[in-house]
Amino acid sequence: MKDQKEKPIREKSTKVLDSLLHKLGELPYIQSVTLIGKRPDQGRGIERVNDMDIVVIANGIEGQLTIVQYETLQKILENIKNYQNGETDVLYAIADGPMKPKTELPNEVFIHFLLHTPETYRASPLTLVQNSWQYEAPLFGRSLHEFKRIPGVNQTMLIDHPLGITSLQEMVRTNSSAFLGWEQNEKGLMEIKLFPLQIKDLEEKLELYLYATLRGASNTLRYLTNDNTTGIDQSMTQKFEQAFSDSKYSSYPLESWQVKRDLRSRRLVLGQTYVTNRQIQTLGFLKFLEEVVRSHKKS
Repeated sequence: MKDQKEKPIREKSTKVLDSLLHKLGELPYIQSVTLIGKRPDQGRGIERVNDMDIVVIANGIEGQLTIVQYETLQKILENIKNYQNGETDVLYAIADGPMKPKTELPNEVFIHFLLHTPETYRASPLTLVQNSWQYEAPLFGRSLHEFKRIPGVNQTMLIDHPLGITSLQEMVRTNSSAFLGWEQNEKGLMEIKLFPLQIKDLEEKLELYLYATLRGASNTLRYLTNDNTTGIDQSMTQKFEQAFSDSKYSSYPLESWQVKRDLRSRRLVLGQTYVTNRQIQTLGFLKFLEEVVRSHKKS
């Protein structure tokens, strides 16, 4: 029964992705397109809300894009909305950060279009995320590690860098984040800038806490095991449970993964007390990770 419910959403997601790839492949300035995780038709988990992160590297002018380039990409993304129907919405955001538009329809296919030039990708402060992205195979064009190769995670990076443990603690504590977006400058070119983001919606707050938990757990496992292929998925949470079997937090990432699936499948009815308790639990978990990392001595 579950497979039958998933089939139309999986097919819709695949059509959207293939249409997007076809149009991007026609543009000579597109250097790389990388889907983070599996394709919808190749084992990707399917939920009522299907979020596909796609990293796109486009050649520009000294790290900036022309307005024509940007508007061409925006038009391509607008046109994939033609795949929406009365059951499934198709949405997108051109931003590198926690941007998730909402729909009133039962299902959602969301394209998270992570747009960079080679220069902005190399300059991005989100090294911890790029550390995992570099191992994804491109759908076409160059691999992301050809633009920026990261040898691995060290203690300073894991604790102090953007999306490191102290950064995640601050995000959860203040219900705030930031995203990289594009804006026209005085030269008439599009440039990437960092914009602050205050999170007020209960569902978005819970998404933030779940992300902080899973990102922190994944980063910590990478550091402790020297395995830079560890992603943010269910298998990671199971590895974490085994590695920290003596801790009260051993199953917290796995439980968070399951809550995320329920949230994306719209099986949760959220209240303020539940979300606030989740915030407190997440801060406790991140404090635990910080103590583990600070006490660990690499050989």
